[in-house]
Amino acid sequence: MKRFFRILLLPVLLVAVSCTERMDPFEGADGVRANINGHKCVMDGVHGKTSYVSYGSDPGDWMDIQVEMKQELSQEYFGMEFHLKADGAFQTGKDYAITKTGDNTVKMTGPFGSPGEDVALEGVFRFLKLDDDSFVEAEFEMDGKAAKSGESYAVRHGFLRLYKK
Repeated sequence: MKRFFRILLLPVLLVAVSCTERMDPFEGADGVRANINGHKCVMDGVHGKTSYVSYGSDPGDWMDIQVEMKQELSQEYFGMEFHLKADGAFQTGKDYAITKTGDNTVKMTGPFGSPGEDVALEGVFRFLKLDDDSFVEAEFEMDGKAAKSGESYAVRHGFLRLYKK
């Protein structure tokens, strides 16, 4: 009987360790939150994980942020990818224009309403805190339209707080 429980314990522990959680930075921890088309969307991931943000060897050279989001009402998942580049170091309080093409882009991958599509967004991204050793905080507001489905997306009150590698 003990052997049975030992064998059963390993898969249970693996499932428990791999579980993701709701990551709402408005609740004081790390994560991403945005209102998209009037629906609250929150990051789904693991608190304290540093692989969500990567950046160039020179501070402010470039920064990529990739997260999985969940629309809270429908429980639908989608991805958000931020690709940012600066001339010199990134600065807090400065508006970085997000465009569909170019150095600063943001896209949603497979968003609710347009599953399987990538939706390029346009708008503004602003760093609030850039701690060289631990984390980044930013706010953003953007709009976009899915090419195939024609679905429009309005991203409002976007906020992220994520640990850096």
